Amino acid sequence: MRWCFVILLVAVLSCGKGDPKGPAALPAVSFEAHQAALPALTVLDQPGFWMMDTEFVEFNPTNNAATTNKSTATAHVSWALKGHVLLLETEINSNPKGYELVVKNFDSTAKTNAYRCTWIHDDGLVRGYAGQWSPKQARMDWEPIYLPGGQKGLTVKMADVFTNPTEKTFQYQMSITNRPVAAGLFKATRQPGGAGRQEFAPTEAMMKKLGKAGRWTESQSLMEGGQVKQMQSVSRMRWARGGKFLINEGLNDPGATKELFVWIKTWDRVVGVYRWVYIWEDGHVDHYTGYWDDGKQLITWHAIFPGVVIELRESLAVPNQRTWSFEVHGQTGILSTGSGTSTFGGN
Repeated sequence: MRWCFVILLVAVLSCGKGDPKGPAALPAVSFEAHQAALPALTVLDQPGFWMMDTEFVEFNPTNNAATTNKSTATAHVSWALKGHVLLLETEINSNPKGYELVVKNFDSTAKTNAYRCTWIHDDGLVRGYAGQWSPKQARMDWEPIYLPGGQKGLTVKMADVFTNPTEKTFQYQMSITNRPVAAGLFKATRQPGGAGRQEFAPTEAMMKKLGKAGRWTESQSLMEGGQVKQMQSVSRMRWARGGKFLINEGLNDPGATKELFVWIKTWDRVVGVYRWVYIWEDGHVDHYTGYWDDGKQLITWHAIFPGVVIELRESLAVPNQRTWSFEVHGQTGILSTGSGTSTFGGN
């Protein structure tokens, strides 16, 4: 089975991965891309600057009366992780302004509905969807696969319909036990030119704790089956538009097998927990929930997989360095343990 654990920018361990002698030093790496890395990704939104007219409808739960709100928004769309991941950084023209981050990719490990869409909302809510592409209709239908805290009976249906490479509509419907709750229709048009990538800073105290934009290097040791394995990774962090989402692109080097990854961290201010989305180079997406201990300046991350529970303790006491330790628990007890350090390398 695949061991799915990530520590800051740290690697997965699958059976057979990792070199007990330790990996060679990692070279500097660029994650820039101007086109998709996979043919399957070319059907997604084109990179560039998009403008949107949005219409949002809410239904009164008592009498089903509809209230409609109209607005505008802009989206800066770009490839990340050498073209394996598409980022849509959206700025909503509301008062105050709202920000959302949508991450799209292709999961090559999935047997059906292999497209993935992770939607990170302004308040830190995270939702995950699986997509099915219909080439004749130029339409992507999205169904939810990750709805933490969702009300019982909640269903969400979404669809992207591409009129041409520079125009699309996005529509969605939400219902609870077949009763409509909300619906929306966005009309988006890609504009010529557009702003390039800009530098942003975190705007909330809980986000500032997570790290600095710039280059980081990590080293990690793992004890598994009585054997110690050493690994390294390099990464680049940046704040998404609005400063509410920390994006990290990285390269793991477990032995001779190098693997790209990207993760996003945010603060869910409704529930009061951190959210961590980790996307592998093959497109698989994992989700973690983090609990803050102010006294210890520590986040305890939890993730539950079939037959496996991961607990990771990340210390944030020093601004330019992170340390962590973790345990992987299985049905028979602790399967592996490890620790590591992440060091800031400047901008």
